[in-house]
Amino acid sequence: MKEKTQNAGRGASLAMGVAFVGFTTRFGLIPLVKTGYSYIGYATLIVIPFIVHMIVGCVKKQPVMGSEAAEN
Repeated sequence: MKEKTQNAGRGASLAMGVAFVGFTTRFGLIPLVKTGYSYIGYATLIVIPFIVHMIVGCVKKQPVMGSEAAEN
């Protein structure tokens, strides 16, 4: 049973590889890379504000050194 599963996995990965090669030869690699970079650019524009917000939130929550001594 395990051997059939391994063969099915190999067949699926081979099919994915053939599909990817067929896709890149049909549409070209340069437009594919250009599209990928545009999606990465949009993702960066969306993600950077969240990262800055997270960093600022963590910095505000940390106690300031010496503030505990001033309170006592």
